[in-house]
Amino acid sequence: MEYFIRKAVGLMEKLPDVMLEINNRRYDVERAHIARKQTQLAQYGRNNVPATLARAMAEVDAHAELEVWHNVKAGYHCAAGAERSLRTEVNSMLSFNRAIAHQFGASR
Repeated sequence: MEYFIRKAVGLMEKLPDVMLEINNRRYDVERAHIARKQTQLAQYGRNNVPATLARAMAEVDAHAELEVWHNVKAGYHCAAGAERSLRTEVNSMLSFNRAIAHQFGASR
């Protein structure tokens, strides 16, 4: 049991770096989406396109960046869920390990 606990804790120790990298990527693609949308909006504004139409067209133009942002965001949320599951698993194994140790000590 201790082997599995050590292995799971080893994975948990790596997770903060992975989560930070995914989160940084998430914000990078969000900024790329906003930049693209605002650039397009400014371009349409310079060409005297009505504001409502300009916003709609800029949103359509930035749709590819929006898709990338949503995919990275979904990956971040999946990783966060995996982290919570792994933490629960480790806590469960620690409880089992304590119960086994207690039973072993009680049977002597």
